[in-house]
Amino acid sequence: MNVCYAAIGEDEDISIAQVFRVADGRIVATPVPGGTSPPDLSRGRLEHRYAESWLRNILAEMSG
Repeated sequence: MNVCYAAIGEDEDISIAQVFRVADGRIVATPVPGGTSPPDLSRGRLEHRYAESWLRNILAEMSG
């Protein structure tokens, strides 16, 4: 899975995501849609919480 978050305000984010798999030795996108934030930005605060959680987790993994 590849996810990219972008802050659009102090407590709002948007995102884009895609799910991948390995097939015949190659990395390919799955037919399951990854998705993007809705155009009306209705999930901005929720996505901000997801982005903060992702950051905390990746930093914890990197620091061992």
